[in-house]
Amino acid sequence: MADTLGVLDATAFALGEWETQRQTSSKPWLDDTQVGWETEVAELLTRDIDVVRPLLTDSDPEVRSMAAALLGDASVE
Repeated sequence: MADTLGVLDATAFALGEWETQRQTSSKPWLDDTQVGWETEVAELLTRDIDVVRPLLTDSDPEVRSMAAALLGDASVE
């Protein structure tokens, strides 16, 4: 379970970094032609993020830690 949460957290973090780079890029066309898929992935990741909240009280400390990290990195402003 913690491994899966770790992969999702890494994905959420990367999406945030890509979005920051897109916003500061001098080439906004890259969003549509090369990395437009990231918006769809971000929407899928955050759509059902509430299912992760109960994992904050899991008996495994690694699961709790990764759930907290995922919730932090996948937060929508």
